[in-house]
Amino acid sequence: MTIDENGLITEANLTSISLLGAERRHLIGRPLSAFIDQAHQDAFYRHRRHVLMAGNKRTCELVLRRKDGTLFPAELQSVALVSGERPVMRSVVIDLTERKRSEERLQEAQRMAAIGTLAGAVSPTTSITYLRLLSASPRWCSTKSPTTHMFSTRWNGY
Repeated sequence: MTIDENGLITEANLTSISLLGAERRHLIGRPLSAFIDQAHQDAFYRHRRHVLMAGNKRTCELVLRRKDGTLFPAELQSVALVSGERPVMRSVVIDLTERKRSEERLQEAQRMAAIGTLAGAVSPTTSITYLRLLSASPRWCSTKSPTTHMFSTRWNGY
């Protein structure tokens, strides 16, 4: 995708058309900011300004809005070029949806591993009680706190 110094889309490839869910004729001449979530408008403005002023390759993460209104995380990799006598920004738009999902799954797995490590670091009796708490029936979950249950089960011979 090519964006001029005013932020207007002057060229759009098939990938950008597909990601934004719009036909080429609906993209050309429109500001790219029309497809950027409001919370990321300033980041895009700074990104465009830095690329056009410095001329070097820059990357930024934004949340883009498809024509149907759905939002998706995206990475914008841009470099400044000169088209005729005018500076333009050539950008590649990358959908980060799957990458973000993978990062979330990895973080969750790391949290679960940390809980497992923490549970294994305490005494076996406490670990067993902890596991019982995790798999306890709803009968006490709604009426007793985990601490109350731990103490009551220990003294009731659970």
